[in-house]
This record gives sequence, C-alpha cells and structure tokens, in this order.
Amino acid sequence: MRIAQPAHNDSAKIVLWWFVCRFNCAGGYLCIDGEIDALLCVRSSSLFQTRVYFSSYTLENFESFTVFSRFTMSLQWTAIAAILYAELAFTILMLMPFISPTTWHRFFQSRLVLLIKKYKYIQHIMVGVMGLLLLDAIRDVSRYTKSFVDLSEVGAAAPTAEVQFHMKLFRAQRNFYIAGFALFLFYIIKSLAGKLSYEAQLIISNSAVIKQAESASKMARDLISEQQKSGKKTSGQDEAEAAMKAQVLKLEAELRAAAKEIEAKSKEVEAIKRQSEGLTNEYDRLLEEHAKLQNEHKLVVGDVGNRKSD
Repeated sequence: MRIAQPAHNDSAKIVLWWFVCRFNCAGGYLCIDGEIDALLCVRSSSLFQTRVYFSSYTLENFESFTVFSRFTMSLQWTAIAAILYAELAFTILMLMPFISPTTWHRFFQSRLVLLIKKYKYIQHIMVGVMGLLLLDAIRDVSRYTKSFVDLSEVGAAAPTAEVQFHMKLFRAQRNFYIAGFALFLFYIIKSLAGKLSYEAQLIISNSAVIKQAESASKMARDLISEQQKSGKKTSGQDEAEAAMKAQVLKLEAELRAAAKEIEAKSKEVEAIKRQSEGLTNEYDRLLEEHAKLQNEHKLVVGDVGNRKSD
C-alpha cells in the first residue's frame, strides 16, 4: 500500500504523518521509498513505547511511503485472540446490571451449559494449550530481551535486521499479553459464574423466607382478630363461666381437704407401725427373759433332785 507524502519538509508534520501511517498499517513498520537519502526506522521495544530513528536527514526528495505489514498472526494465535475477544465480551455481558443473577442462574442450568460441563476435559485441554503458549511467549520475550541489539551496533547499512528483531520482540510481547489475558479472563468468568449462581440461590432462599414470614404474620394477625372477636361474650356465657369457676374452686378445696386427711391418716399409720415395731421388740425381749428363767428353773430343779438322791 502506498501513501502520499506531506507537502514540504516539516518534521512535526512528518512525525504526525508517521502516526497516521502507523495506524493505517495496523502495527507494521514504515520504510521510505523513492531516493534512499532518508531512512525511517521504527523501533518497537514494547507495546507502549515507539522510538523513531532518522539517518541522512534529507527528506525533500522522497515522494511516497511504502507500508510493509509484517505482523500477521499465525493460526493458533488468531484462535487464542478470538477466544480472548469472546471472553472479554462475555465478561462485560456478565457485568451488565440489567441482567439479574437469577437469569444467569437459569442460563447456567440450561441444557447447553450442562452439556459443556459434561465435557470438562475439553476446557482443561484448552487451558493447558493456552498455558503452554503463554510459557512459549514468556520464553520468546526473555530471549529477545536478553539478546538486545542496539541500533548503533547494527548500523544504517542493515536496517532490516534491526526492524525484524524488534518485530519479533513485539510479536512475543503481543503473544504474551494475548495468552495471559485469555487465561486470566477464563478464571474471572469461572469465578463470576460461581458468584452469580450463589447470589441467585441467596435471592431465591431469601424470597422463600420472606414468603414464610409473611404467611406466619398473616396467620398471627388472623388469630389475634379471632381472639378479639371471641372476647366479646354474652352475659349467659359469663354466668356459666363463673359457675364453672366456683365449682372448680370447690373441687380444689375438697381436694386439698382430702389430701390433708390422707396425710393425717398416713401419719397415724406410721405411728401404728412404730408402735407395732416397739411391741414386737418388747415381745422378743420377754421371750428371751422367759427362756432364761426356764433354763434357771431347770438348773434349780436338777440340783434339788441330786440332793434328794444323795
């Protein structure tokens, strides 16, 4: 692609024109075509720093720029970038406030998501592939950073090697950011899905508790109103209730008197028991004394008989 040059040799306009060409070539680098009296080399040491080097600062004779785009992605990195864009869009969609957590919970319980969960090993394979690509990108970034070649050492005679070197460094950094953010957003989406499902379950349980509390309060209000209505009794009911209360009091008094009488009788029974025990003990003592007297009598009678025989 060829882009027309600025009208005159104004360095500010040339730099501005370079930025226009930079955005037009979508991350490529510029080389001046025409009389090779001036050379513009774009050095991209990182995604956020771009330095412009001029040699043979005579730009009045060139007529056009030729844009060389060298940053085309390979198939695997195109797929990873597509996954990254899809994850980014899905994350933004999950953060939208107008979609309720219950809606997301129903979506996560749908057949499609359950089918995806059924084949979890595919997700694990994708995560493993992205992890390997991330490690490969880190290795490339480390390799190109350590093997940094300064522009002064390369010289103006070999500008293509310098540009290609920084192209490779840029590509390694780009791959590192793509794979890293793809993995990061994968776990962010997983965490957001879990939190949204948990919030939806809390909302459902809270709504059930609120309904139960409302039904319980309604039942309590109904019972209070019924008690208030039943409190308005007639005079006949009051008299009947008074008679029943008097009868209950009379029965309670009779019950207390019977209890006292039973207690007195039980005390009498206990006294009789103690008396009978005392009489039994006395009877046993008398029996023992009687046995002793009988023995003494036998001894006396035996002595008298012996004396008579002598």
